[in-house]
Amino acid sequence: MKTCNNCGAQVEDVAKFCPECGFKFGSIAEPRAVVTDMYDHTSEFSPEDIANNKLYAILMYCVSLMGIIIGLLAAGDSPYVRFHIKQSLKLFICEVILGLITGALFWTVIVGIVGGIAIVVLAVVDIICLVNACKGLAKEPPIVCKIGFLK
Repeated sequence: MKTCNNCGAQVEDVAKFCPECGFKFGSIAEPRAVVTDMYDHTSEFSPEDIANNKLYAILMYCVSLMGIIIGLLAAGDSPYVRFHIKQSLKLFICEVILGLITGALFWTVIVGIVGGIAIVVLAVVDIICLVNACKGLAKEPPIVCKIGFLK
């Protein structure tokens, strides 16, 4: 058995490529850098937890606050569900704050237009989170994950 120089996996001596990362043995090519998504937390949860509670995670992004309440009551002890509760709550808080600001300043045309566009962007982020939950992923929502007061 030999060790892959790129990922450290144990590989049979006759292998020309690493089955884990695809590194070609005997080449002088540079090892590929491993790219990790710092906002993807899927590996922190067990596959059983994800499989058993994926429906609750999906529900949170479909019915917002009601989904959060159902997730807390039905599967609040699951780390995977708690992760999605936190992310869904972040989205909900952003939507409420944005709605309040837009509603209070609707008489200024610019704020109304910008607020409307921002609400559409948050709806798209919500759909992205829904798709990730359907795939069984635990990724933080884009844009919202960078807002400091919601960490």
